[in-house]
Amino acid sequence: MFIQADHWAAYPSANLVRWLTENNRPTNIINDRALRDLLLAGRPSIDLPSRFTISRDIRLSFLKCQDRISKLLQVSSDAQLTSTGLM
Repeated sequence: MFIQADHWAAYPSANLVRWLTENNRPTNIINDRALRDLLLAGRPSIDLPSRFTISRDIRLSFLKCQDRISKLLQVSSDAQLTSTGLM
């Protein structure tokens, strides 16, 4: 028997952030009744985040990605300087 893990239940906000940002959707779409009904179908006990929480999570996600990219570029830059003998 195959049991599918419900990843949505564990990270509803992360999944919404990803969907909203990848599809360029406004955060207030979470207030749309039809979307809420769809998201809660079969999982009525899930608490959907507010548009304010989603906005905060998008900002935090951006800052985390920005920091990670900055570190990757710094490592890349250091490696280039070391390999060219400039450091």
